[in-house]
Amino acid sequence: MTMLTLLYPTLAALDGASSFVDLAESRLSSARWGALYAQAVAHLAAHMLLLRQQAEKDAAAGTSSAGPVTARKAGDLSENYGSFATSALTTGDAALATTVAGRAYLELRSQCGARGPRYI
Repeated sequence: MTMLTLLYPTLAALDGASSFVDLAESRLSSARWGALYAQAVAHLAAHMLLLRQQAEKDAAAGTSSAGPVTARKAGDLSENYGSFATSALTTGDAALATTVAGRAYLELRSQCGARGPRYI
C-alpha cells in the first residue's frame, strides 16, 4: 500500500484499496518486474480502482462508458480519427490505456524492454 499511497493518495484512501493491491500483486511476478515491482503493482491497482470508480459513477447516472469517441457524423458528413486506445495496442493494453494509471503501467512496462513484464 505504501507505493499506492505515494503515487495515488486519493485512491489509496478509498474503501477496499488494499484488496485491489492484493489483486494486482497476484497478477504480477515480482521476479519479472524486479526493482519496478512495487510501482507496477501500484499503477495496476490504481487502474482497477479508477475503473471501479467509473463503473460506480456510470451506474449511478444510468449510463455506460464505452470508450473514446473515434468517429462522428452529421448529415452527409462524417469524420473518423484514431485513438491511443485503439492504435496498435493489444486488447489488454487498450483497456489499460483507458486510465492515467493504466498508461503509467504501460510506460513502466516499456522501460523493462519490448517484451517486458506482463500479467501472469
